Amino acid sequence: AVLPSMTLRQATEALVASHEDGVPVIGSDGEFLGDITSRTLVEIGLPKYMNLITNPKILSDFQPFEAFYKKEDTLTVDEVMNRNVLILSADTPVEIVAHELLTKHVDRGYVVKEKKLLGVVYRKDIVRKVLYL
Repeated sequence: AVLPSMTLRQATEALVASHEDGVPVIGSDGEFLGDITSRTLVEIGLPKYMNLITNPKILSDFQPFEAFYKKEDTLTVDEVMNRNVLILSADTPVEIVAHELLTKHVDRGYVVKEKKLLGVVYRKDIVRKVLYL
């Protein structure tokens, strides 16, 4: 987990060390606040218009992560974290979890009780538990 006061550099180090695609953001009082993902970090490094480029070959002369490197020690997790994440309760049935993950196009849902993070459910957990024979 990371704190909202951490820099992008610190969050990147925590994300890489976690071996997951996202890490939860936990406030100083232990409250679950959201997450920061590899997607978030990559998007910081790429200009907003990048999704409009249809021919990626033109990117060879482009310095894509220059903006990230200029901000990695000044921008904080609080400024860029995802606050709109999938929150689940511990008693949510697996069918509902699967539905929410798919319809909301997310890879993970956070199990939260009284603002405290209890765990994380990934799509691969559903495959492992329910579909893997």
